[in-house]
Amino acid sequence: MAKAILALALIGVMMKFKVDKVYVITINKSRDNIKKIIDKVHSIGLPNEAPIEVVGVNGWNLTDEKYNRIIYKNWNISHENSSLPEWYTRDITKGEVGCSLSHINIWKDAYSNNYENIIIYEDDVASTGWDMNWSILDNIDFDLLYLGRTLQYNNEDNWDLYYNEDVCIPGFSYASHAYVLSKSGLEIFVNDYLPIFEYAIFPIDDLLPVTYNAPPLARYDLHELFDESRIIKALALNKQVCTQEDRQSSTEPRD
Repeated sequence: MAKAILALALIGVMMKFKVDKVYVITINKSRDNIKKIIDKVHSIGLPNEAPIEVVGVNGWNLTDEKYNRIIYKNWNISHENSSLPEWYTRDITKGEVGCSLSHINIWKDAYSNNYENIIIYEDDVASTGWDMNWSILDNIDFDLLYLGRTLQYNNEDNWDLYYNEDVCIPGFSYASHAYVLSKSGLEIFVNDYLPIFEYAIFPIDDLLPVTYNAPPLARYDLHELFDESRIIKALALNKQVCTQEDRQSSTEPRD
């Protein structure tokens, strides 16, 4: 009996949620901006002390040759349906490519370092003001966890599903400004999605819901790209700890 109790106690310790590293994506590497970013991370809070690394690929510096070689060629579907969202009816911007490359580089780095959990923020992340109780993630099994997102309601079949009082199984959601990847999630992303995504890049916001097989709003072709990839186990906070600042994104089209 004593051995059984000890085993259960050890399992509880092993499943306590902690992060190995926090990555923040920005193309502004000025000292003032990095300080602002680190302050925002601390205002959101962390489950434990962890290194914070500021990274980012400036896609606007990509050559046309590289841009054309790595983008998803069928992204612009303006010829199919004029009522589609604006971002589906134009070409992918170099800023969007740079953002996706930044996420890709993070996944590779975290996977090669054998991290158990990482947090990924984009530089427009902001705290919602909610004091996050990270212990709600203890003993929860997931590959990806949204810390903030926007559920898309323009599909009557797109709903969150109940998981427990703290987290849900997300429907099709946008935003990649704040999420957690576990070791198992990193393994699937790197081995199942990157071999295709690295040479057919599109905005990262659209890739994440593909990985957990959320019903697509319009882009069934994106699901078909990864039809042989494993589906990840995604969760999302019911009460979001992160939102996004209302400012011009560095990925949007430039005049």
